[in-house]
Amino acid sequence: MGGPLHITIPIDSSVIAADCKAETIETLLSILEVESAEKPLLKIEGTISDCAKIALKRRSLEKLAENEPIAKCILECGTRMDKKDSEPTKDQDDQAVCEIKPYSYRRRGLEERVIAYSFGAFSFSIAECTRLLGPSAEPRHVFAAMRRLQSAGELELILEQRAFHLRIEYAGMQLLTNDQDTSELDKLGPLA
Repeated sequence: MGGPLHITIPIDSSVIAADCKAETIETLLSILEVESAEKPLLKIEGTISDCAKIALKRRSLEKLAENEPIAKCILECGTRMDKKDSEPTKDQDDQAVCEIKPYSYRRRGLEERVIAYSFGAFSFSIAECTRLLGPSAEPRHVFAAMRRLQSAGELELILEQRAFHLRIEYAGMQLLTNDQDTSELDKLGPLA
């Protein structure tokens, strides 16, 4: 039997898709959380920024991954943003974690300057990185590692895309997969 699964639901795209306010979506999630109190299906952990963009300042991500587990995870789940030698294909566009949508021209200029003088720029999902870190990892561990590396001068960090952070318990995974035979879920082992 696996552990909880940390997921995020992007707020802006959910509001558009559901054609309702963010508060309404949060209320529906709260009802699910409360209704299943004796056998929890999910727990609302709050809201987080799920899309992280980093620009490496001292060394490549491959070199950083030799000493930093978080860098290994970013290599697995991240999308390189600074490839100048080739245009992204349609498949690469579909797999991108988040788009570059600067809030202003000033912000766009900052992003372009950070990427221009870096050892690589990557975009990745905090939730996906959390899952790759291991069964006891939480998004706060990813944020702490990113802040530590930023303070050490290894990278620049930009956080975007507000999302609801949910912890789906094993019973919730069973319900959401509508699978009475839990052998497939058990094969996954502990999930973070």
